[in-house]
Amino acid sequence: MALFVCKVGTPDGRVIVRYCKARNRFELQESLEEEGYCVFKVRRALFSLSFFTDRGKRCWSSHRFLLFNQELLALLRSGMPILEILDSLVQENDSSSTKAVLLDIKEAVQGGASLSEAFSAFPLFFPNLYVSTIAAGEKTGDLPQTILRYLAYQKRFARVRERLKSAAFYPLFLLAATFGVLLFMIFFVIPSFMQIYADAQVSLPWLTRLVLGMASFVTRGWIFILVVLCLIAWVLRWFIKKPNGRALLDTVLINMPIIGILFRMSGMVNFCRTTATILASGLPLVEAMNLASGVLNNLILQHGISTVVSSVNEGDTLGNALQSNRLFPPVATRMIATGEKTGTLAQMFEEVSDYYETDIDTRLERLASLAEPLILLFVGIVIGGIVVAIYLPIFQLAGTVR
Repeated sequence: MALFVCKVGTPDGRVIVRYCKARNRFELQESLEEEGYCVFKVRRALFSLSFFTDRGKRCWSSHRFLLFNQELLALLRSGMPILEILDSLVQENDSSSTKAVLLDIKEAVQGGASLSEAFSAFPLFFPNLYVSTIAAGEKTGDLPQTILRYLAYQKRFARVRERLKSAAFYPLFLLAATFGVLLFMIFFVIPSFMQIYADAQVSLPWLTRLVLGMASFVTRGWIFILVVLCLIAWVLRWFIKKPNGRALLDTVLINMPIIGILFRMSGMVNFCRTTATILASGLPLVEAMNLASGVLNNLILQHGISTVVSSVNEGDTLGNALQSNRLFPPVATRMIATGEKTGTLAQMFEEVSDYYETDIDTRLERLASLAEPLILLFVGIVIGGIVVAIYLPIFQLAGTVR
């Protein structure tokens, strides 16, 4: 299925832009015309929206999605009719596709559809988890409270993600700076010494010959190296898109020393937080766990949750199913089993996520404090080694003169 950008006219005379998936443009055009649209232009998107950003699930930013829900919550609490609310939610600085989606949602609601049904027609903007939460709020008649819980979940989810990014920023910055210094030395500093040593016709130490040889290979064949790296990246991306490749990558990630534990714990925190939010909205346990498994973003962990859900469907308790599959740490399993027995499962999922979120922060601080000196040591060895290698013949020459 390919992604297409469609410029179409609606039956009421508006011109809108829609993003649609189809096997080819001819089937898509025929489908749009059957829906009553006048098709002006259909072109294939140059890049998938999910290639460079996280817009594979939403066609607007996380900040805009949060703002949308905050405004929706405030307007619902004010008692404003839903159609007027949908009119008010359209922002002047929104893209044409966003405005078109919000207007289509208003038309669907005006035609008798529920808000969750209207949202479900646009999965690129409203993820399945959000739509299910809204549907649960409509069933219980407490939509504002449901949206409030989802907002709290979304903010805490974003907070955990920002902590992970912050912990990785400084080490990555050091590595990027080291790479920049290496490139500068290879393309501008080392060639000067190569010319000096070539004119002097002196015998070079093996370390100097190694560094000069590597620098010469990079400066002469950088285009070839760049093409090979791009080809490797393309092959890896193609392989990861395959089920077997994705499963292999996820297996490697969760089994890596130190980092693998953080991946597991982060997935568990996100899953527990999401499950607690959905259970509090009024959905049953099995449906809540199935929906929450989508936030794991790891096929191995998702398979483990699927096994647990199957065991619960067959009559087993959640605590026994988690213990049998060893998906969660023993402490988390016991806490969830206690919540199941006392009827406070949503609260216990929330407490598990709070407990392990604190544990993740502690581990990240320790990892960052350990990684910084190790990276600085690596930088010193690499840069210092290159400097010593290119100056070593000069040092030897100076010793000979004495």
